[in-house]
Amino acid sequence: MSVKKIKIKKASEKEINFIYKLRNQTDVRKNSLNKNKISLKNHKKWFFSNTNSKNSKIYVILYKKYLSGYIRWKLINKFKYLSWAVDKKFRGNNITLYTLKLITKNEKNKFRAKILINNINSHKIALKADFKKKNLFKKYILFQK
Repeated sequence: MSVKKIKIKKASEKEINFIYKLRNQTDVRKNSLNKNKISLKNHKKWFFSNTNSKNSKIYVILYKKYLSGYIRWKLINKFKYLSWAVDKKFRGNNITLYTLKLITKNEKNKFRAKILINNINSHKIALKADFKKKNLFKKYILFQK
């Protein structure tokens, strides 16, 4: 896989439906802290509050110019908390690994990610992106870089 084929850009209103559909995919919800389906109304409210804030950002991931996923962060107490999702058609291409490394490179803030205990693939990706296991909780492991 060539990293030249992967690009990220700040999400715009054009990608709101892509992120909405991806976030509501069954397998994405299975690996999310919030497993509930999200209404389009609530998604739009969340999307605009996160794209218009200095304390949070949403990026879309493009693989070979196709929308393939998203990654976002939210600043909480000097830590940028990350979450991500990649469409199942694009998994297995190291897209998330490359994107995590790119987002966290040369940043002064520390990053964290809450990853469900049974989401082994995301554990492996976080570790390969130089995150360390920080704390174990009932439902998730807190990773930090």
